[in-house]
Amino acid sequence: KFALLLVTTLEKLLLTSDYGDQRPGRLKLIAVEQRPFLLLRAVIMSLFGKLSRSNLDGVHLEGSTLNASNLHSIYNRRNGVQLSTGSVGSISGSTLDRNGQAVSGTTDHKTGHGLGVASATAHVSGTSMSMNKVCGASLTGTAKVSIYGNSRLDSNGRHGLGTDDGATATISDSTLNRNGYNGALASGRGTTVTLQRVTINWAKKMALSVPSGGVARVTDSLITAGQKYTISVSSKGKLFLLGGNTVSASRSHGIVVSGRSSIT
Repeated sequence: KFALLLVTTLEKLLLTSDYGDQRPGRLKLIAVEQRPFLLLRAVIMSLFGKLSRSNLDGVHLEGSTLNASNLHSIYNRRNGVQLSTGSVGSISGSTLDRNGQAVSGTTDHKTGHGLGVASATAHVSGTSMSMNKVCGASLTGTAKVSIYGNSRLDSNGRHGLGTDDGATATISDSTLNRNGYNGALASGRGTTVTLQRVTINWAKKMALSVPSGGVARVTDSLITAGQKYTISVSSKGKLFLLGGNTVSASRSHGIVVSGRSSIT
């Protein structure tokens, strides 16, 4: 629930001078959680024109629908956008960068993603989910996500795409470059990640990791420069290389398959 929810095409509002985008005519979505302290902080920061770069929590929906174009949700303490339990989100032409400002130390089991989807559905196009403290996009529960149209999941602290048991993700015509652990993680029983015409260039560990019974299907993609392995399939993971792929420039092995896993 929100104390303030505003959608406008106005370039100037009474309480603010800049929401981080100067293109006229696009809808701007501003959402502030219902807690009185956060609302007061939002009003104070908007008086100084700093709402778009605040440490306020971002947009959080549960059992609701989000249609957002040209949304800027950046520098939030937790996630830029969180879609939970039964929510459906459509996000286009947006910026969900530099979130997770509350995260310090290790990024393991932390919340600080550009986009978090928990047992919900999201369709994302032409959107940046980059330079977040943890993942560009994190999928948990029965999340179903499609990311396409030159979206960017680059330079995040942990994974470009992170998944858990039961998640389904399709990424096409997008990049997952220079992430701090894996470029894409297809992890867990019932998880399927489909990559089509995707570039994953450099990751601190693996460009693509498929552990713990996860499944990855890759077509017409460039996967390169994993600093440990370029592709790792482990612990009953399954990898399908369906044609037109380039796997190269690993510091060690290009593809490593272990632990009763398979590659086709």
